[in-house]
Parts: sequence; C-alpha cells; structure tokens
Amino acid sequence: NNCQMELSSATPTHLLCRQRWREGFFCTHPDSSTKAMKDHREQRRRKADTEVGPLVKRLRPSADRRAHVHYIEAGTGSLDGLPPKMLRYVLSFIGPTSNSVVSLSEVNKKLHASLGSIATRMLPQAQACFRVRIRPYNRESTTSLFVRHARTFSRVLEDLGHLNSILDQDPDELDTQEVLAALNMAVELIETGPALSRSLERQILSTCGKCGGKAFKYSKWILTNRLSRPVDANTPEAVKLWSSRVSENQ
Repeated sequence: NNCQMELSSATPTHLLCRQRWREGFFCTHPDSSTKAMKDHREQRRRKADTEVGPLVKRLRPSADRRAHVHYIEAGTGSLDGLPPKMLRYVLSFIGPTSNSVVSLSEVNKKLHASLGSIATRMLPQAQACFRVRIRPYNRESTTSLFVRHARTFSRVLEDLGHLNSILDQDPDELDTQEVLAALNMAVELIETGPALSRSLERQILSTCGKCGGKAFKYSKWILTNRLSRPVDANTPEAVKLWSSRVSENQ
C-alpha cells in the first residue's frame, strides 16, 4: 500500500485521471464537470428561447432529443427558414395543379430556386405523358410549365373518371342533359387524344367508345318508353310521334 501511495504521488495528474476514468470513476469535484455541463446547456437553452421569441408551434420534432427542432415565430410569416422537408409537405397539400405553387415561387429568390429545382426534376415525368408537349410561354419559369402540364393531365383524368361514372349508371337514372354533356366531353377527349401518350389515348378511345354505346342504348330506351306509353291523339307529342312514324315508313 505504501508503494502504491508513493507511485500515485509520483504519477502525473492526467495519468491518474485517465486511469480512474477507465476504472469507471469520475475524477472531478462535485461542483465541476457534469454539473457545469448541465448549467452550460441550460444557459444555451434559455438563450435560444429568448432569441426565438414567442413559440406557437413545433414542427414535427424528432424522436432523438439531440436533433434540431424547428419553430415558427408568431406574427412573422416568414418562409425563409422553412426546412426542405416541410416545403415538400406544403407542396403535397397544395397540389401540383394549383396556381398557388407559382405564387409561392414568386415570394423570394430562395423559394424560387427551391421550387424551380423540384419542377426541373418533375417536368420530364410530366412531359412523358404527352406526345405533343405543351409549348412554354415567353420567359416562362419551369415551375409554371410543370403546373400547366400537370393541370392538363389532371383534367383528362377527371373527364375519364366522370365518363366511367356515367357508364356505371342505368339508363333510367340518367338525364338527357347529362348524356349530352358526356357526349360533348367524349368528343373533346377524342380530339385531344393524339397529343397524349399512346396508352392514355387507348384508354380514351375505349372509354369514349363505351360512352357512345351507352348513349345509343339510352336513346333506344327513351324511344321504347315513348312508344309504349299511351298518349292522347290530340297532344303535340302524339302528332310529333305520328309524323316520325310516317317519315320512317316512307
């Protein structure tokens, strides 16, 4: 023991600290090291809170406590400090077919560059749905061109969905004006079909062909109901029906 005490007294302080650290002991006094680090972190946290100001919302905090937490300042309305991940959430909420995307890109240069880079990556995918691409306007931004491509493609899909919903209905559930509007929509889709991709054009031709067959069945159903319904011979409807029969016989 005396030899160990002499050796410890002759050993430098930093070597003793290293040895005790390896053994699992802290070589610090109660009022230093860990307590000082905690006080320093508490001071930094208070300073950050006073600099940020009134906090109104915490944006998706990470599970790791050491990760950075982003805040929105009350009353500032600034989008400069918006993280890229939150910007993608905002764009997914707005949608690629909204004019708000173009308006958002005109707020400042930083957002213009961020949205421009996203539109540059997404524009080739949107143009792949067209054989005849939409021509850009004079000095049009990439964001605006992408929004116009997405809007045209979305309108085509909405029209196809509307026609498919009409095809699922029975003839007695349809109205004449609704059938006429569906036929006009089908004609417009057939006219724009050659400018779209071949797969989408085949889908348009198939849906519009079914819509034409549905309209033919609807007209036959109306004619059958009119012929089977008893009418008065003096009414204008009966006179019109009689004249149509005479013209068919001739």
